[in-house]
Amino acid sequence: MKKESPKFRIRIVRLNISHRSQRSFEQKFQIKDKSNQKIIENNKALKKIDYFRSKGVDIRKTKKRYLTIWLPEKLNFSTDFEVTTLYINSIRYLVEMIGNRESKLRLRSIRFDKIKKASSAAALVLTSEISKWDGRVNHRLIPTVHHWDPLIYQQFSSLGYFEIFPSLKDKFNCEKNSGDNNILRYIKGTIGEHDKTRQLKKGIKELIGKKELDKWIFLHSGIGEAILNVTHHAYPEEQTRTHEKDWYLTASFNKRSRELKVSFYDQGVGIPATLPTSHAREYLKRYLRRLRLSDDFDSMMIRAALSYGRTRTNKGDRGKGLQDMLQFIKQRGNGYLSIISSHGLCKVTVESGVQTIKTVDFDQSLPGTLIIWSVTVP
Repeated sequence: MKKESPKFRIRIVRLNISHRSQRSFEQKFQIKDKSNQKIIENNKALKKIDYFRSKGVDIRKTKKRYLTIWLPEKLNFSTDFEVTTLYINSIRYLVEMIGNRESKLRLRSIRFDKIKKASSAAALVLTSEISKWDGRVNHRLIPTVHHWDPLIYQQFSSLGYFEIFPSLKDKFNCEKNSGDNNILRYIKGTIGEHDKTRQLKKGIKELIGKKELDKWIFLHSGIGEAILNVTHHAYPEEQTRTHEKDWYLTASFNKRSRELKVSFYDQGVGIPATLPTSHAREYLKRYLRRLRLSDDFDSMMIRAALSYGRTRTNKGDRGKGLQDMLQFIKQRGNGYLSIISSHGLCKVTVESGVQTIKTVDFDQSLPGTLIIWSVTVP
């Protein structure tokens, strides 16, 4: 075999270098393109954060890439829907950014220092979003409670908020219910786990101490069927991320007013988003046409869903849970059933046996579905 000359070897080396240089150029181009993508994603995030700030959400930068949300003085879906929903949406948005590697911004903390009052439903929804956040960061969250209002600490402790952080449960004093308003520790389930309502029945018995609860049909089937109904509409078949198919349930009882309130929150896409694509579509069209109502509003879709007697499982013995809950209110003569999903609210109120229906569409959108059921217990 003939040995290559030094001149030939130099030519081969130069050729290889030129090939490597070409590959390096392509790699540099890809990196540059990826860098541009990061800039685009960060700009989108900054615009969204500026939007939340312009609407009054207190979002502060603690460091170059870390953000802190300071909760407002009041959280209540009945009296402060727009503000409460803005804060929930801002938390949801920043939590979902955690899985986006193209964005450098990260949610660092949610501060409770300013909050003085929260409804039981708002506290439940907030707890669910923080639970979701804790799951996204592999359960590494550590709450700081040094500047919390004592009543807020007691409320969230009774709700079971600190059970989100099992490794730190011994660090916090979980206070028991005291005062007029007693709260049931929240119950968490996933799609299909509607049997967990047995825990709710047991908890309500402890709250109000009445043996006649065994005769309350809605506790046996109503709430369970309502959960089944909502979760079937909440998650379309194409959704496969099971770790986000969670629902949360709690109850409260005011000893002075004798008001029993049950709150259920599902983190799905909401009733208005999925109902038009279900087998109930034709029924909904006929229902809204008969009442001369438009299907352009989420509140109308919720109202139609409330009147619909079956779920997407197409079983005649399913899906009447909300009607059972409403019927119980009518029997008692006073109470309400409120359903909030996306931009819409449908609230059925019974006062002295007289029923009224209220529908409202809001500017802001609540992710998922929130059901609030209230009745006066003698």
